[in-house]
Amino acid sequence: MNSLINIIETTYTHISGTDGLPLRVLRIEPTDPKSIKGIVQMVHGKNEHKGRYAPFMRYLAANGYLTIANDHRGHGESVHHPQDRGYLYEGGHQALIEDIHEITLEVKRYSEDVCGRKDLPFVLLGHSMGSLAARCYIRKYDADIDKLCLIGSPSKSRKIRQGLMMLRSLERLEGKKARSKLADLLIIGVNYEFKFRKEGLKNAWTNTERDAVIEHNNDPLCRFRFTLSGYEEMLKMSMLTYSGGYTPQNPHMPIRFFSGANDPCAISKKRFIGALHLLKKIGYTNVRGKMYNGMRHDILHEKEKHKVYCDILKMIEE
Repeated sequence: MNSLINIIETTYTHISGTDGLPLRVLRIEPTDPKSIKGIVQMVHGKNEHKGRYAPFMRYLAANGYLTIANDHRGHGESVHHPQDRGYLYEGGHQALIEDIHEITLEVKRYSEDVCGRKDLPFVLLGHSMGSLAARCYIRKYDADIDKLCLIGSPSKSRKIRQGLMMLRSLERLEGKKARSKLADLLIIGVNYEFKFRKEGLKNAWTNTERDAVIEHNNDPLCRFRFTLSGYEEMLKMSMLTYSGGYTPQNPHMPIRFFSGANDPCAISKKRFIGALHLLKKIGYTNVRGKMYNGMRHDILHEKEKHKVYCDILKMIEE
């Protein structure tokens, strides 16, 4: 980290152009506009919020990057009421993707005003569910970014269609905003929690560091359950992510996958590599990936996260 670069943090509200939902946004940047080398937009995952990315954003800002992240609709402070967390509102995943793009355009306008430049390199970084959103985003908007970084990315599942059928059946019985223990069990429990159940700690699958998992579990902005509709929209993003069927506008854009080798979202090394191959098949020519031995899902919060920090910074600066 370059300790000579001072940084400033700003939180503000962006009104979604889709439905008027107030989205809370965090921007962390170098104090001196002349030191800004590029822009990095974070796209967070399920059951978390922009604040969990503040340490990494500070790291990048101290190295000369303007960073920005918003709470997704139905997450963090981007809700009409606290009880709405876990519900993406009527706009669903499509509105969530449009929200991300609106923030892209907004921060570009801001950087042009502050730095007087239109050509700052732009990196989109998505984690977990945010990586699904980011790959749905590039179906329409890859020309608006220069690089894509995907961390903790879910590999292709063969059970998406069955999951959607199950969720829609439950929605007919209980309603879209209902929270179902059965849905939690079949989507999160079976696929992620069970593998690490002997550790006796909820969300142990996310991190090898027990204290980090406990801190995550105790975060009041992470302690909510997804609605049936929320799960449905997430699975729709997963299905769209792995459907292909579009022509890249920016085929030479560097795309990098970073994953813990013990992340159940990756499923297996073969499935992890399969995600890279799909993007190459679609037409992207510069796709690579790296897996970290001994790490699980939440690699930006693992004990050796500095390795991930350095690798992502290197990717951004290449």
